[in-house]
Parts: sequence; structure tokens; C-alpha cells
Amino acid sequence: LVLAATAAAPPPRYAVEVSRTGPGGMNVLFDSVHHPETTDFAHNFGPSHVRLLDGVDALVIRSCVHRPGCSTPGNSDVITLVKRTVTGPVDLSNLQSEFEKNSLDKVILRPQGADEQCGVQDPRITVDRRTGTYLMAYTAYGDGTANPTACSNATACGPTWPHCSRCCKSTKTKVVMSKTPEVASSWVRVNRTGDVGFDAKSTATLVRDTPPHFQWTGTGSVRSWQSNDLLHWTAAEDAIVGRPGSFDPGYCEAGAPPVRLADGNYFTTYDTIIGSQRHGWAAGWVVLNGSNPREVLQRGGEPLVEPTR
Repeated sequence: LVLAATAAAPPPRYAVEVSRTGPGGMNVLFDSVHHPETTDFAHNFGPSHVRLLDGVDALVIRSCVHRPGCSTPGNSDVITLVKRTVTGPVDLSNLQSEFEKNSLDKVILRPQGADEQCGVQDPRITVDRRTGTYLMAYTAYGDGTANPTACSNATACGPTWPHCSRCCKSTKTKVVMSKTPEVASSWVRVNRTGDVGFDAKSTATLVRDTPPHFQWTGTGSVRSWQSNDLLHWTAAEDAIVGRPGSFDPGYCEAGAPPVRLADGNYFTTYDTIIGSQRHGWAAGWVVLNGSNPREVLQRGGEPLVEPTR
């Protein structure tokens, strides 16, 4: 009996260090309960970061005014933009005070049409530095076939509003573009096309200096797509799928737009539901090949962030 030698796995090339951003583990930037001075909104969801062309750091945030009935026609999600107000190195122990208040006048995108009547959600923003254009992918939540008048009375999902389920049952990615991102009226919805599934919920876009450009979409598993013009998307491939026996055994969802590392490769994140030993949403990470962003060079063995209680 001859046993073939098993090649040893290559050593990890990258290490990621995670720091909590406040005393006692309080790392919530916009908190309507403990720090109501930081926001006018009851819910402040998953911000996406972008460094503006003038060098200022900014966040776009899925926001909801009232806690009960969030993401319904009577209390739909909007998207806001807030900027960092100080310069120099980030102070992780005092990050909350470094950003503008997430106030009502910071709204840059509101629902438009029946297919968005329950909210504009999960923004992922990036910038095309060739043209000075900001691109923001978001999830449109609603139902294009539902009666907007009937749905306008729905303020909370559940037995009280049996028609709410037909007003809020479809999700897909849309994209808006702007050269002046703080001005709400400057954002224009663009008409995109592509192979089936190109507009699946949750989308992160990578704009390169020269085509092709790439996007990652999907919930359950993540697929990558390519485009020469950022408008027509084709050639889908599986990119990030669940790993049985790891912290991310099943569900994976596209996360943040990739950011370039010093060595030319890209770092990005994805959402996942952690395994049976623990429970809840968590964030995983991958490093992508700078020459071929569809190739995963390394994937984290532990979550970046996970529930602690």
C-alpha cells in the first residue's frame, strides 16, 4: 500500500487585527438609545465607507425614523450621508464624536416607485476616480405590482396589516450615480442590464482604471460579475460560498466594495450567519487577486465581527 503525500496548505499571507471603537466595547457610531445626540433616526443600519475626492471620509447609512414598523410603506428606509469632521489619524476610542450627526437633513436617497415603497436599503458606495462619479448600489424593497395607495396605510408588518406582506415582498439591486454626493437631487438612477441574477440583492462594485470592472452580488452565496461599462453585467461565477465545518457553513452575502491594499491586491468583506456553536450575523473577509479580482487569495478562518450577547 502506497500513500501519496498530502501537500501542506500554504501559510496565511495576511493577518487582520480588529479593534473595538470605544470604551467598554461600545462601538456603535450612531445610537438612538444610548447616544440620542448622534442621530435623528431610531434605526441606523450598516454604514458603507467612502473617501470622498476631497480626501474626507464619509459614510452612507440605511436609516429609519421610527422603530416600530421600520421598512414598511409608512416608515420606509432612507439613505443618509455623514462626513468625518476632524482630520488626521482616526481615534478608535472616540470615533463616535468624529462624525457629523446622522440628522434628517442628511438624507440623500428616498424611495421612488412601488418597487421601493418599503425602503432603500443596504447602500454600498464607491467612486469612479476617472470621471469623479460616485456609484451607490442599494437594495430596492417593495413590490412593483402592489397598489401604492393601499400600501400607503401600512405602518407595521404583521397581523394588523395583512396587506403589508404584498407591499413588501421583493428585493433587487439598483444603482444611482452622482458627482455631488451630499446633494440629494444630484443622484440619478441608472438603467442597468445583464444576465439573469445580475441585480440580485446586495451588491458591491469594484471600478478599475481600465475595464473590466467587477461586482459581487447575492444572498445565500456570492457571485462575481464583470462589465466593460458599469451598465451591462455578464459572466457570473461563484465567488464566496459556505464552508461546512467553519464559522460560515452556509449563508454568505455580498459585503463592502473591495479596497486596494498596498501590494495591489484587494480586501473585502461578506456577511454570514455563523454556525451551530454560536448564533447570529457575522462578518467574514477575503483577499482578492489584484490582477484577477475573481480569484480569492485568502479567506479568514474567523469572523471579523460576531455577536457577543
